[in-house]
Amino acid sequence: MGSSSSSTQIANRYDVFLSFRGDTRYNFTSHLDSALRKSGLISTFKDENKFHKGKDKLQKGKDIEKQLMEAIEGSRYAVVVLSEEYADSDWCLKELARIVRCMGDSGRILPIFYHVNVSHVRNVKSTDVEKQKENRFWKALEKHAKNPSLSQYVESWKNALVKVADQHKDYVTAYT
Repeated sequence: MGSSSSSTQIANRYDVFLSFRGDTRYNFTSHLDSALRKSGLISTFKDENKFHKGKDKLQKGKDIEKQLMEAIEGSRYAVVVLSEEYADSDWCLKELARIVRCMGDSGRILPIFYHVNVSHVRNVKSTDVEKQKENRFWKALEKHAKNPSLSQYVESWKNALVKVADQHKDYVTAYT
């Protein structure tokens, strides 16, 4: 019973959790975050050592991963900005796996394909060598699979990537 009351306290603490790689931090993601906050209706969590519209801060020296996972669990929605470098980060992939675990098929995950072909994300589970030649997501996951401390997570990360790719609406290209 104690754990259900703590999860109730966390529930819906934020409207949106922004999951992104640093390559979009100061351009697309910062503009998106700013627009969401300016609406006045949306509180966001953006990993930069502070919560927007909140009094909490990520505590230096504390278990940051735990704090991030609690922020995901305490968010109504997740916006996942899938950029070219997203899968290079095991942190991003851990966030994504938790987002999918918490929100799944609820329609609360909005993937944004930022300069990324959605088929590259969908094809991370493909064994077709031709499809993988230029697939940066597949290459990043192969690199993680060779790391003994990360290899156990790779299959769940692939599943999470495919899950969000299947929720695809549209993606931003260099010419959009």
